[in-house]
Amino acid sequence: NQQLSTSSMVQIPIYLSTSLQKLNLSGNKNINATILWQLLKQCSQLKEIDVSYCINIVNTNNNTPSNNTSFSCTLETLNLSECSHIHLDYLYTLLSNLLISSQHSLVSLSLDNISYIDEDILTCIQQYNQLEILTLNDCTHICPLFGQYSTQLKYLSLSYHVQLTDSSLSFLTFTSFLTSLTLTNAIYITDHSMMNITQHCHHIEELYLSGCESLTSLSMKYIGKYTFNTLKILHIAECRQITNHGIACLRTCTLLTQLDLLG
Repeated sequence: NQQLSTSSMVQIPIYLSTSLQKLNLSGNKNINATILWQLLKQCSQLKEIDVSYCINIVNTNNNTPSNNTSFSCTLETLNLSECSHIHLDYLYTLLSNLLISSQHSLVSLSLDNISYIDEDILTCIQQYNQLEILTLNDCTHICPLFGQYSTQLKYLSLSYHVQLTDSSLSFLTFTSFLTSLTLTNAIYITDHSMMNITQHCHHIEELYLSGCESLTSLSMKYIGKYTFNTLKILHIAECRQITNHGIACLRTCTLLTQLDLLG
């Protein structure tokens, strides 16, 4: 509810701190960084919180809470997507403090269109060892991906990262349980990435590769060879180097029910 006042939200942890498990405040213009912090600190039973599109979760470097704060909740889902003005230090401190209570419980993290994602934040994300869903779409200033993420990762979305390269996707060789991968408009990834992904991710069901201009028919050969018994959805619109011969390589994918060639 976009009309829910700031004073009303302050009351939430006062009256519901021991019972509230799911909270959706998506698009609320009155929630700010301080209120979010208090919700995580005081609502001990909170499992899911959605504050996507809450544009006033901003904070400043001078107003970042202490890194020694302990949250009481064991969070499972956190959605901060489209909080595009959130301060880098605030985000890092929040994710670091959540590690204390939620390192083994957080399964879904969405940070779409967060302007700055640096190495410290990525290192922090890697420590959530039960993470199954991670979306980092359209993060305009994200540092190169590196290291090893949760081996439980099943859904990963990295759309609109024009800086993604083969080397920055090498970590995917450790995500053997991955079922859905979105790399829309990753214009610099090549067939080498597809070889690594299809050879190591044995459970891939969905590949969203539209706009990956450097992929050729060789990628389709890898897909047809290594994902023939799992792949159900494939999007390759605007991949102009993929020919009819490449499409023919998909004939082995007997479970493929959705093929997007047009966008």
